[in-house]
Amino acid sequence: MNESIASTGFQTGRQGRFVQGVAVLAAMLLGALVLAQRSELREARAQLARFEAGGESWEGEVATDDADAILIARVVERLDLMHDVARWKWTAQKPIDDPDREAALLARIVIQATNRGIDADEARTFFEDQFAAAKLIQRADFDQWTREGRGPFEDVADLASVQRPRIDAATERLLDALAALHEADRHPPPPGAEPSGLRRKRMTAAASSRFASPADPVRRALRSIAADR
Repeated sequence: MNESIASTGFQTGRQGRFVQGVAVLAAMLLGALVLAQRSELREARAQLARFEAGGESWEGEVATDDADAILIARVVERLDLMHDVARWKWTAQKPIDDPDREAALLARIVIQATNRGIDADEARTFFEDQFAAAKLIQRADFDQWTREGRGPFEDVADLASVQRPRIDAATERLLDALAALHEADRHPPPPGAEPSGLRRKRMTAAASSRFASPADPVRRALRSIAADR
């Protein structure tokens, strides 16, 4: 009987340690998720602060501003990749426009957007703006290289095997940010808060300083979300 009691006590203790271990692991995973979200927000705010060129800080904004800041940072992140795309096309003597591929890509992105709860027409308009802004950057690069009499670039990353996976990953992050922005827009702003349209115009102006281009690709990319509201 003593052996039975000892065995039962051992099993109970082992089960207790298992439950405790699961609880500790769950707490660690939750903590890691919270830290990752905070890190992403800090990264977005730091990136936007660099765009400001002496303007006011976004620290202390309300929650919906966090969604605004992350979306704009993701837009700029994707646009930054377009310079390498331009280098590859210049070196390979390929045209900037590729209507068939753009149409297929847009159709795929719209499906990804609707899977995140984003309206299909809104997603289509937003990413048409991303494509247009991307081509503004590429055309500006081509114009500069034409003026310089630039030859082919060396060691350009391959478009299909290297660059497109990077762009696809940036697009996924941008879709997540757009979905988060739509979720934030469902909640009314606090009393006295700056209208979202004005706030986004202010942030867009700050982000635009990253690209020294008269074409202003950032404004083009954010045209649909920075409208008056």
